[in-house]
Amino acid sequence: MKNIQTQIKAMIKTVSKSLKNLSKQVEKVAKKIENLQSSISTTKADKKKTGGRKAMPKKASTKKVVIKKAAPKKVGRNKSVSKKFATPVKKITLGKKASKRHTVLEKVLKEVSSSKSGISISELKSKTGVEGRQLSNALYKLAKRNMIKAKERGVYVLV
Repeated sequence: MKNIQTQIKAMIKTVSKSLKNLSKQVEKVAKKIENLQSSISTTKADKKKTGGRKAMPKKASTKKVVIKKAAPKKVGRNKSVSKKFATPVKKITLGKKASKRHTVLEKVLKEVSSSKSGISISELKSKTGVEGRQLSNALYKLAKRNMIKAKERGVYVLV
């Protein structure tokens, strides 16, 4: 009776080992199938991009990249100003202007100069119609040009 039990236990061990080996092999096969499916889907996508032709592998580019500086922008007669500084400081004045359209900086500067004790950001938003980031940028630029200054946090006055 003991002999039969030991034989059965040995058989069970060998079956369990073979099942483990089979499960490992099944996992390997499943991974290979996944890799094949992904490569098939990428080749289909490549065929769509290339119009059915085989895609040639891309070679590394050996060309040098040359970055050219921007040419100066012509302003008026024989006056050139670089693109970065296309709006000169002199343009932002409160004098009479020929065109009816005003820049954001001009609108903000006009409102700040019209207030004697300073103007808050919320008042500037309502009076100029300029919102958020654009207003913040305008205030920053005017302060950098020493045209306005912050009287206190969120309140600006003319210098």
